[in-house]
Amino acid sequence: MSTREHHSTRKAAVSLLAAAGLALAGCGADEPETGTEVEDITEGEVAETSPPPDTGAAPMTPYGGAYNRQFYDDRAVYEGQDVTLSAEVEEVVSPSALTVGDPDDLTLDPLLVVHDLDVPDLQEGQTLEVVGMVQEGFEVAAAEEQLGVDLEDALFEDHVGDPWLHATDATVTAEE
Repeated sequence: MSTREHHSTRKAAVSLLAAAGLALAGCGADEPETGTEVEDITEGEVAETSPPPDTGAAPMTPYGGAYNRQFYDDRAVYEGQDVTLSAEVEEVVSPSALTVGDPDDLTLDPLLVVHDLDVPDLQEGQTLEVVGMVQEGFEVAAAEEQLGVDLEDALFEDHVGDPWLHATDATVTAEE
């Protein structure tokens, strides 16, 4: 079959399907419509819904869990939001910064955590629970202004442009 014949056959099939659809759409057009009128719905009283009860619990963060591949891949979803991460300290960069990672996934890029907290001497291998705001594109000057800390530029050269966490709370949950 030539290309021209194949194209014509295809056009004919599409035309037949379109005609069949129109014929079916016309079926039942002579029957009266039945259903509920808008007036029928709005004649009754409208009940107001109550707000959800206040349980006194703190609002949930959008993510609470391990710093792992899934979080890393989805981090753009959490950008600008507070999250709670459980992770292992990979490197203490300065008194105001560290990197965390997943000891079970050595291919996962570490996450820079910058803070102005009074955290006791952190050591590599400790497990932390850290709460903070996910941010993209680390810049030393912007982080210094945001946190009110002085960071040594040379220590952060490898982290410029990387995702990072502005930590507002950190707790050591397990020692090395």
